Amino acid sequence: MKATASELVTECDALTGLANRRGFIRAVTALIDEHPDTSFVLVYGDIDRFKVFNDRFGTDAGDRLLAEVGAMMERMLPAPSVAARVRADHFVCCVPRDLYDPDRALAVLDGWLKAYPVDFAFFVRLGLYGIDDPTLDVSLMTDRALLALRAAKTGAHASKFVWYDESMRDRVLKEQELVGEMATALETGQFELYFQPQYQFTTGKLVGAEVLSRWNHPEKGLISPLEFIPVFERTGVISDLDYYVWAEACRCLRTWLDAAGPGNEAQVPRLSVNLSRADVYREDLCDYLVGLIAQYDIPIDLFHVEITEGAYVENPLQLAGAVTRLQQAGFTVEMDDFGSGYSSLNALKDVPVDVMKLDLRFLDARNDTRGGVILASVVRMAHWLDLPVIAEGVESESQARFLSSVGCDVMQGFWFSRPVDRATFEQVLEQAQRGTLPHGGVSCMQGDFAKLWDAESSVALVFNSYVGAAALVECDSSQCEVVRANDEFLALLGLPFDRLARSVGELFGELSEEDRANFADALTSAKGEAHTGECELCIHGARDDYWIHVQMRLLSKAGDVSSLLLTIYEINELQALRSKLQAAMETMPNGMGFYLIEDDAAKLLDCNEAAANLVGMTRDEYTAVCANDPLALVVSEDRSVVRSVVNDLRTGVTRAEGTIRALHVNGTKRWLSLSASLMHRGANTLYLVVALLDVTKDKEKDLQYRRLAEQQQQLYETVPCGIVRYTVEGDLHIRSANRAAWSMLGCTTYEEFLAYIGDDVFGPFDEKGRALMGQLTDRLRAGAPPIAFAARVTRIDGSEGWIEGVSSLAITSDGTSVVQSAFNDVTDERRESHKRELQRFTSVLCSAYNEIFEFDVVRGTFLLCFSSIFPVEHAQPVPVESAMERWFNHVPDPADHEAIRAIIERCRREPLDEPLSYAYRCLSPEGFAWNESTFMRVSETSVLCCNNDVSGRVDAEDARLAKRVNDIVENLPTGIGVYDLDAEGVHLRYVSDTLYALMDVELGSEDVVSAYSAIVSPEEARTFLEQYDERWSSFSVERELVRQGEPFMARVQGRTVPRGDGGIRIYTVVTDVTDEVRERRERAWQNERYRMLSELTHSISFDYNSESDTVLLYIDRTGNGMEAQVIPNYLETLSNTREGVVHPDSMGAVRAMFERARAGTKNEIIEYRADYYGTGYQWYRANLFVAHDEGGAWHLVGLIENIQAERELRVLAERDAITGLSNNASTRSLIDAALFDPHVCAHSVCAVIDIDNFKNVNDTFGHLRGDELLQQVGVIMRSNCRENDVVGRVGGDEFVVFLKNINLEMAARKLAHMKRSVARIVLMGKPGESFSPTLSIGATPTHAGDAAYRDVFARADEALYQAKHAGKNRLRIRR
Repeated sequence: MKATASELVTECDALTGLANRRGFIRAVTALIDEHPDTSFVLVYGDIDRFKVFNDRFGTDAGDRLLAEVGAMMERMLPAPSVAARVRADHFVCCVPRDLYDPDRALAVLDGWLKAYPVDFAFFVRLGLYGIDDPTLDVSLMTDRALLALRAAKTGAHASKFVWYDESMRDRVLKEQELVGEMATALETGQFELYFQPQYQFTTGKLVGAEVLSRWNHPEKGLISPLEFIPVFERTGVISDLDYYVWAEACRCLRTWLDAAGPGNEAQVPRLSVNLSRADVYREDLCDYLVGLIAQYDIPIDLFHVEITEGAYVENPLQLAGAVTRLQQAGFTVEMDDFGSGYSSLNALKDVPVDVMKLDLRFLDARNDTRGGVILASVVRMAHWLDLPVIAEGVESESQARFLSSVGCDVMQGFWFSRPVDRATFEQVLEQAQRGTLPHGGVSCMQGDFAKLWDAESSVALVFNSYVGAAALVECDSSQCEVVRANDEFLALLGLPFDRLARSVGELFGELSEEDRANFADALTSAKGEAHTGECELCIHGARDDYWIHVQMRLLSKAGDVSSLLLTIYEINELQALRSKLQAAMETMPNGMGFYLIEDDAAKLLDCNEAAANLVGMTRDEYTAVCANDPLALVVSEDRSVVRSVVNDLRTGVTRAEGTIRALHVNGTKRWLSLSASLMHRGANTLYLVVALLDVTKDKEKDLQYRRLAEQQQQLYETVPCGIVRYTVEGDLHIRSANRAAWSMLGCTTYEEFLAYIGDDVFGPFDEKGRALMGQLTDRLRAGAPPIAFAARVTRIDGSEGWIEGVSSLAITSDGTSVVQSAFNDVTDERRESHKRELQRFTSVLCSAYNEIFEFDVVRGTFLLCFSSIFPVEHAQPVPVESAMERWFNHVPDPADHEAIRAIIERCRREPLDEPLSYAYRCLSPEGFAWNESTFMRVSETSVLCCNNDVSGRVDAEDARLAKRVNDIVENLPTGIGVYDLDAEGVHLRYVSDTLYALMDVELGSEDVVSAYSAIVSPEEARTFLEQYDERWSSFSVERELVRQGEPFMARVQGRTVPRGDGGIRIYTVVTDVTDEVRERRERAWQNERYRMLSELTHSISFDYNSESDTVLLYIDRTGNGMEAQVIPNYLETLSNTREGVVHPDSMGAVRAMFERARAGTKNEIIEYRADYYGTGYQWYRANLFVAHDEGGAWHLVGLIENIQAERELRVLAERDAITGLSNNASTRSLIDAALFDPHVCAHSVCAVIDIDNFKNVNDTFGHLRGDELLQQVGVIMRSNCRENDVVGRVGGDEFVVFLKNINLEMAARKLAHMKRSVARIVLMGKPGESFSPTLSIGATPTHAGDAAYRDVFARADEALYQAKHAGKNRLRIRR
């Protein structure tokens, strides 16, 4: 589609003649559509330092440059292409990918800019986005190319052009996440102050500290400032963090001043805080800092401010003015990072700072380099200008020495101290006040050791050549680092000469766990009160292992950092091991021997006196006997135990044990327990430490106990009763069982018994027995005396038996509590007793019942015990399922089957307190008969089922029931008939007198069947029977009949029941419904009138009946005419089932309408939202009247019309076009109306809200982006308010919020949440910059005397002015 002339004008950049952003979007969209087979690339570029060009040569020169760049782009771009200037010095073009070479394009651009007739160093970088998805919005394509350009500018990519990839978008999202979390982090104190001390090198005095910030995130941990500071600077929120840091720094100074006391201010170090570029350009910066100093009452000379040299490049004049104002207020201003920028000398010339801070990252501090010469010259120049100099970034002794030699004596850097948290810095500060200083620098060493750092001193000469292997080590709580070592030390440990070790692992290599512990103990001793420590370590060298002796001595200590002198010398392994064992040998009360195992030979190296005493010898005697044969005194049968222990240690274990017999000098044999530990493992050697303990008495007791246990086991196995022992704590398990016990369960071995029991000690018991034994165990565990028990068990072959016995709690020899159960098999006795009891019951009951069965509920069997018809001598138990199958063959009704099954299941599950009886019909040779079964429990396992023929009793009861039913039927107002349908036709079975009268037929006449319907022929009957479906079991029809010449309406209702012979029985009820049908037809006509009215008015007809709570709607849903819809239980279900129709926000208004109608109102008109047609919510107006019917019920009737279009016109008149909020006039009217309500007037809050620096948004991003920001802010405000609150845009970037019926505290929280939500918005601007808006808010509570909008607005507007004056981004309240 071609653009119109007016569109071309609005889509063209007036300066360059290229397209503007809007025109570029339209042109690129058309270009892609016209060339679907061409792949395009978006190229985004700008001119670096264009702002500097404007400042130096003027804006006219800048405009000429931009115009000529645009003309050059039009000339060089191939067809088909589109180029645009989107803003300032930003250009973008869309070019076919196969026609664009970025290297060639950059070469052309660089050549053109070098030839430009103005002496200026231009830099151009490009961001490239390959259009892989042509459907993507062109604005998003442009943003992605811009992201690529920003990546090229960050220096992270070694190219002047960068292609877009998704990681760039992820970085932006991560930055937005950081910015979004900043407000919460400030509120919750996640930002922590870190301090980097500043020292005077020659005196070692702590003179100050630079204040830095760290973000201690609750989920991400400690976030480096390199991650969040650049993001905050680009997004414009860095000032919030700076204000927080400044206030915290003042709070620290105040705390330290209070602790020092009056007159001791000199003990408090000065603090230097950083000012970002955004802070420098704030007009209220100086006033704010002066206010902080006054608020915390601190000397102004303790609070220095640092500006970066980079701030000079942007606006040198404004920077100079800000510095002058700060100096006039009394602040000391330091220039940070001097030497890192392009214009260091210009900045020094134009900006009158008080202190210069040298950045050693850019100036090499050595006297043999060009950088060192420059650095010395800069320091001398600073002295000429009378500027104190601080060097930052000092990381080595050589740098510190050189800086001191050229006149820079105040330094900071990692060599002195890393940035530390407040607690650590306060420790450093306290030590500095006591004269104890950290020793990172040369001045921190005490005594002659300070001279170690002087290469010409005699101390250094001794250290290097005459003290043996030595090193200086710094240790804190987490690591040890070598800061200096002589050559002999490095050679002995095989360490490189060009790099010092930074950990214990790098220093000594891999140490054993024991050696690591020994070194740690020695280090703790040296760092503690002893100031010294020593240990032996085995070093695993490149070719072989060797031992060293380590001595360490404390030189100095600062905070957690200790400086130590380490000296080491080599020793042989035997010396090392003897040294380790010496203390233990002398102090251990038990015997100890030290042995060498080499190949297959063993040798005693040493032992203590206690070891020799075990065999009645002295130490010398024992050594003489066992020196070359350590097994000389070991009984020959037990020497294999010793060899086994040694073999275990050879295989890799570190400890092995055994028990042996040794020959005593008195001729006896002593039992000794030996525990051998591996002390050191060489290539072919093992060094063992063996601990010896005399266990002769324990061994003799053990042998005696075993003999006694064997005797008890013999008795245990021979007793005739079963005995089982099981544990009582934790998971119960069998400890033992004798032969009689497992034989009673049918097991042939103890192992078979354990396998049968498994993990369940009570597994063989039935359910009742399991519960009984569990309760018994609990009682015994609680201290009960022995308890008798009897229970049924299942043997391994599945048979059942009974046991009786007694259980008691016992304690085993090892102190374990067990339950011991002794029991006998009483199965035979139980069976005989049960048989006698059953015979006794049967003999009593056989006179009253025809037959008696025994139901064994455990085995699940039926047994015939008595029958008046069949013999029972040879009856056998039958499984219950087989018994019921035979039983049910004589019971035709399935319902009776289910009832009998339920009784049998109940007998299985629970004891029967009383007999259960059930009567049912069964088949007999004479036909049907009634039988009654009575179930009664006679024992825990048996239930008797007693059957009797009760047909006579049932027939008598049926006759009495039939007479009562006939009396009732004859007095009913409806006619009743019963018919049978079979293959022969319809047969009358019963007709009530009322039905004869209703049909006007003589009593007894069968014409009542056929007089008013076709007679059913046999063929029709057979067809019906063949097609009959049980789903036809019920029917209801209305038919017009004639009685005495007059027509009447009759309703015939019926039920069909299949008969056993293939026929069907039909039960019918006939009712005269003439009056009912007449009323129904009248209602139908009335409803038709409603329908016609609705169609004529194109509205929805509404009729609510209060008596039935029913609504009748006439509505045209399909476009084919009105149709009726009946909605029952309308008010009862309005909130849940009607929520999808009536909008939730309108539900209250609809309910209130019904309440007013019930209260007596005559007419109701409401407007509400609903979805009657399934197409979405629309606005409707209901105009309803209250009417009463003859029955006394009130009706709410009328029409509902669609007013969506009317509402939209009304909204257009009342709403702001950009935000959709209320406009100025509507906002005034709504607040005036709200103030008319006395309760609202006395309990509400009004706020006036302004977007800070909104003009800059329009100027920088354009009005379209400004409108988008207004929309986003409007959405946030509306979402934070309730439906009845007033939210309006009253002009430009100003909003009014009126919160009804709310206290001031709750309102303040809502407004603060709005501020935080708006601060999370990020607008992307020119490369490397973005903008996050802030709000200034003035609020006031309403007063009872407020009569109109102007009253509350004036107070809120005054509070807004105070918020703006206080520095913006504030909430102020005017009460």
